[in-house]
Amino acid sequence: MRTIESYLRQVGEALPQDLVTISEPVKPSQFEVTALLQHLENAGKFPLLLFENPLNLHGKDRLSAWQRTFMQPDSGAPWPWTSTRPIGSSG
Repeated sequence: MRTIESYLRQVGEALPQDLVTISEPVKPSQFEVTALLQHLENAGKFPLLLFENPLNLHGKDRLSAWQRTFMQPDSGAPWPWTSTRPIGSSG
């Protein structure tokens, strides 16, 4: 079974220059993601971007303090953006 986590790990190991992790908060409502993608395209670069801290459309952190405290990867509880569904599956 291939998950998004295994795919990202594989890309990071095989092509580390093609996986860029953005740890700073980004505001989609202010087109920060769009601006970053346009900047990369203008430079002729097309890496896979992983946004670790996207804000919601109201500029708020999309994880509550409770989620941040109790939904750690090592706790066994999945992060909200974690999918256990194999890539390419429909269900």
